[in-house]
Amino acid sequence: MSRLSRRHDKLLRRYLVVARERSDAQAQGPSRRHVERLAVRERALFGSIRRIRVQLGLPQSFDPDLETARLDRDVPMSGSRQPRGRDSSPLMWSDRPRVKPVPAARSSQPDAKTTRDVTVELISHSARYCARKAAEDLLEHRASPARGCPGRTIVAWPERPLARTANGDIYAGSAGLLMGELVGRAFDGDDAIANARIAARNYIDEFTTVVMAALNRERLVAARLGQAIEDAPAGELSDLRRLLAQASCKRIAVEVRVARRVSTVTAEDVAAIAAL
Repeated sequence: MSRLSRRHDKLLRRYLVVARERSDAQAQGPSRRHVERLAVRERALFGSIRRIRVQLGLPQSFDPDLETARLDRDVPMSGSRQPRGRDSSPLMWSDRPRVKPVPAARSSQPDAKTTRDVTVELISHSARYCARKAAEDLLEHRASPARGCPGRTIVAWPERPLARTANGDIYAGSAGLLMGELVGRAFDGDDAIANARIAARNYIDEFTTVVMAALNRERLVAARLGQAIEDAPAGELSDLRRLLAQASCKRIAVEVRVARRVSTVTAEDVAAIAAL
């Protein structure tokens, strides 16, 4: 786990504790000044967490319950149930169960709480977030010529192909500097190539899936408007997926060259890292 990720989790734990204390204080009705101090501290921690999440490529907003479960910490929120009372009366000797203690066998499976790799989850989430941003850029660029048409006429793919750059490549938006850092670490050694492969694969998969789903929605809208839409051949859909994957590899290679300050990284290198 990177240093920034560890700081993110540390601040998140503190934020969840302060949020619980502030919620409990409001329910119990102590001094108003104490509640205001807790609220100010809660807002400050939330601002720090939001800045770190932007650097990590994560959404600024988050669900406290999901983050609590992810951190595997018992941080009860307000309104949680109180523990049930137990009978404190001592047992008589005749009431005690006569069970011979047996040592528990060790499980061959490792503990899931200790082996879960949060770093892999953050890399995967960050890569998919960058891919969605690039796909949204592509779709906005595709929709811009239709804004000035009367009635906002929609022409679906493949009648209206995807936009191309001056080099003839599919316009694929920007992969972002974060992807350049994540994939560029593969050139530091064998230990980092696994994380780089996760980032590249998740980016390519998310980018291709989002764009293909948007093109399918275009066809459904055009069909509802009464336009004659023919089903695209399976071969063309397969070729489109391959071209989108190639375009995303090229965009990642651009960001790697910027992040590593080298000019020799190509789309083929990124595809090799992703094991495509």
